[in-house]
Amino acid sequence: MKFSLFYQLQNPRPWTERSEYERFWQCVEQAELAEQCGFHAVWIAEHHFMPEISHSGAPDIVLASIAQRTSTLRVGLGVVLLPIHHPLKVAERVATLDIMSNGRVEFGTGRSTTRTQLDAFGVDPAETRGRWEEGLELVLRLWAEEKVTFKGKYTQVDGLTVSPKPVQRPHPPIWVACGQPATYELAGKKGIGAMGFTSGNTDEWKRRAGLYHAALKLAKPASGVVNGQLGAWTIAHCAESDREARETAGPEGLWYFRLVRHQLDGEWNNAAAVPDSYKPYVAGGTRPFGGYDDYNAIIDRGMFIIGDPDSCIRQLERYEAAGIQHMLCVMQAGRVPHEKIKQSIRMFGKHIVPHFAKREARVG
Repeated sequence: MKFSLFYQLQNPRPWTERSEYERFWQCVEQAELAEQCGFHAVWIAEHHFMPEISHSGAPDIVLASIAQRTSTLRVGLGVVLLPIHHPLKVAERVATLDIMSNGRVEFGTGRSTTRTQLDAFGVDPAETRGRWEEGLELVLRLWAEEKVTFKGKYTQVDGLTVSPKPVQRPHPPIWVACGQPATYELAGKKGIGAMGFTSGNTDEWKRRAGLYHAALKLAKPASGVVNGQLGAWTIAHCAESDREARETAGPEGLWYFRLVRHQLDGEWNNAAAVPDSYKPYVAGGTRPFGGYDDYNAIIDRGMFIIGDPDSCIRQLERYEAAGIQHMLCVMQAGRVPHEKIKQSIRMFGKHIVPHFAKREARVG
């Protein structure tokens, strides 16, 4: 199992004139430390119009800054919301980031889970699956071919050459964000990596992994390159004692998911207006937190990876056994102080990253 930091650039109220500014630069400093502590990557989400939850509207710019301050840490777009972007611009910006990072980009893609984002950019939720598939197909062709003509439902290109091309050939590793079992199966068919929330239910993750790997066997990616990896993300924090870790990060993780749940319930409250491709996600969106208003119960269930090194390792081993190869750790959660986050990164680097590196070496 490999470990990454994952950022939404949360910024809880009350705000000061510098709170947003500080969040961004603390993220950069934490990423630098993560490289020193053996982390594999840093991922940054793309969200729009989600105050407090995420102030990350331009993740590629933040990742470019991190790339200039690191040398081995991979930089992950987690994820580019393809339905709200023109594929020509996506191809240019991701390739530019790959150049400026010396070939360290992980290209995560997704559809968007919030009506607010889609409505603001004038995208019909019923079209997002088609826009995602078409956009990804076109981006890959723009990177692979010198001159591209493309007649899609949403985008038409007539004999264009797009520059620059990415350093990684034929393209950076591709991922998709998954919120329902069918998307894991679709990811496998396309030969791309899949990532989703931990949920605490390792039996469910085994089922997702089974769907994914069964489909992966039949994958025929257009580029011929398969990224057959499963990733999961969650709130994570490691401290010297279980009590310290829980008291530091537990309430902040609970704050974050209550806010997300409130937005989800508010945006998709009209069941008749929910497109078919979103219904499984909306139906299950709040289910993992039903009856769990106590952060200790959420941690005990394994939905958050919070505790001392031994506790974190035990929970992570459950997910590894369920098929997860990458764990994306949201440590900048709520109001967790910057120094506490750096302490947690160091604890991961001292105890957890080496533990799983040794396990991987033994298996290899």
